[in-house]
Amino acid sequence: MPSVQSEFNGTPFLSIVGGKLVKKVESGTPGAKERVNKLGNTVYEVAFDAWRGIVKGWSIVDSDYGKTLHVNFDDVTLSLGGKSQSEFIKRFAGAVKDQEITVKPYDFVTDDGKRKSGLTMVQNGEKLKDFFSDYDAETHTFTYKNFYPVPPTSWDKMTEAQKKIYYITTEEFLQTFVANNPINNIGSDTNDNDIDDIISKEDTVDLNSVPF
Repeated sequence: MPSVQSEFNGTPFLSIVGGKLVKKVESGTPGAKERVNKLGNTVYEVAFDAWRGIVKGWSIVDSDYGKTLHVNFDDVTLSLGGKSQSEFIKRFAGAVKDQEITVKPYDFVTDDGKRKSGLTMVQNGEKLKDFFSDYDAETHTFTYKNFYPVPPTSWDKMTEAQKKIYYITTEEFLQTFVANNPINNIGSDTNDNDIDDIISKEDTVDLNSVPF
């Protein structure tokens, strides 16, 4: 099974499942694994640890499950929803747009039983940081910048209603950022009819885990 895009052909969609970038394929495809998705359907997927390339374009599109981020490379389109959508936008916003990046998802359980999932994004040997906030590890606080919405109080002091409102506000802010900052090198052709089969149901957000 390939770990990156060598041996890969075509320009399909990839989504994130279980800390891997996966492509849905037909049963019997070499390297494919069988999985029952959240809809109860049996699917077959080829998994990749990471993807490298220059982003040719990005856009927010509507699907049956809400807003989805499409990130176009020459050879593939990443379809990102929920937490992975937000993380990609926050990191890529500060990247050099015409230079190669590596995108690597992760999903694991720590020794104390906590689940950690997200994206690692690297450019020129350096991890891309959040363009919209700085985190102080000593005080466990965030400083927001570049017009990112500031929460009314710390996350643990917010009511459930405040958390939901703030989450929606930040998602709309990031999606608007994509719309207002287009990348004009789009060179990938993909089939939008495949979107709803591979996105959103596998990449949802638990509001209790959002680290604002």
